[in-house]
Amino acid sequence: MRSHRLKWWGGVLAVLLLVAGCSGQAQEQPEEPKGPELTPGEKAAIEFYKAMYVEGDEKKVKKMMGEDSSEVVHKSQNDPIKIQPMKGETLTDSRGSYYIQMPDQTYIKVEVVKEDGDWGVFDYDPVINQIEINQFADEDSWKRVERP
Repeated sequence: MRSHRLKWWGGVLAVLLLVAGCSGQAQEQPEEPKGPELTPGEKAAIEFYKAMYVEGDEKKVKKMMGEDSSEVVHKSQNDPIKIQPMKGETLTDSRGSYYIQMPDQTYIKVEVVKEDGDWGVFDYDPVINQIEINQFADEDSWKRVERP
């Protein structure tokens, strides 16, 4: 009877150690956006969107845009968004312009650039009208991102 209890407590201890170890690893790495395969430029644009509109992380926005940025950040739910590159834009491994359709069905445009190994925001337009979307976006090219 005593060895049965010892085995049971040993099993409980092993499970607790396993859970504690896994939870520590999950906290060390930032959560990847949930959705289709994303390019590095798309990930950078989504990272900016998340800092600006979901987390309200002013420090991260300033880091990505430059210290002289005076953009107002917002906090909101992490609802699904859609992203696609600007039609006619030449995308490279170090530069890209992307439209993001926000949960409220409005659009922003984010131009990202990779310099010295880090992605940053070269240009950001918080108000894109439907006419521009109709002209420079493909209806069938939106990638849905569940958890930016």
